[in-house]
Amino acid sequence: KITRAFDALFQNIHAFVLLIDRNFIVHKTNYYERMGKEDDKMQKRVGELLCCQNAILSGECGTHERCRECAVRQKITHAFLHRKSFSDVEASLTLSVAENKYISCQALVSGAYINVDDEENMVLTIHDITELLESKQAAEKLQRVISFTSSVSQVGFAALDIDTLDEIITPEYCINFCEREDESANTIMKNFRYVHPEDREELLTFMDRALTDKTDALYKDIRVMTGENEWKWVKIFLIQKEYP
Repeated sequence: KITRAFDALFQNIHAFVLLIDRNFIVHKTNYYERMGKEDDKMQKRVGELLCCQNAILSGECGTHERCRECAVRQKITHAFLHRKSFSDVEASLTLSVAENKYISCQALVSGAYINVDDEENMVLTIHDITELLESKQAAEKLQRVISFTSSVSQVGFAALDIDTLDEIITPEYCINFCEREDESANTIMKNFRYVHPEDREELLTFMDRALTDKTDALYKDIRVMTGENEWKWVKIFLIQKEYP
């Protein structure tokens, strides 16, 4: 049987692997081992094995009205029809984890069409990329926030963790404080050395309070020295943000 040829693959690959036929029936899988579940030896289709919400609600994979919109089902059907493989289809899956409880995840699905002795099958590999995408989206969102803040205010953006001194800072922030483009946020916020003395006192007071207690946001126009007896006005917005 063709299923025996995939034993090593199914045991060692770090993804869900399913050997299926054109009716979506699963003939072999590593799903139970990876999930720590006991195989009940019941015949299942792809959606039933993965506990797809639509399969659970309709009672059988492929019979729910939304199944026709499923990108994975469409790709598998097309691949069998044209006897070809597909790769890296990104899909949103809603899976059952308990009775009336579902979770959403992002998956990357590939299918390898195989035909041995006129026996048509497909090897599906399903990678859960939810955490990867969340990290990527968080980084992209942060970058958009930084770019937006910098372009709108033309002051730049800086964030400083007062406990760890981890920081994010844009060159525009440094330039507008008349510092080097690669100056650290910690150095700038420690003394605001190029800020007019009358304005500097208020900024330093804010920083001192932020170290020990909660403090209100500070938004004001300040004077920054650009040369001997030359000053420019810059808008500054300081806010204390507490994270759990």
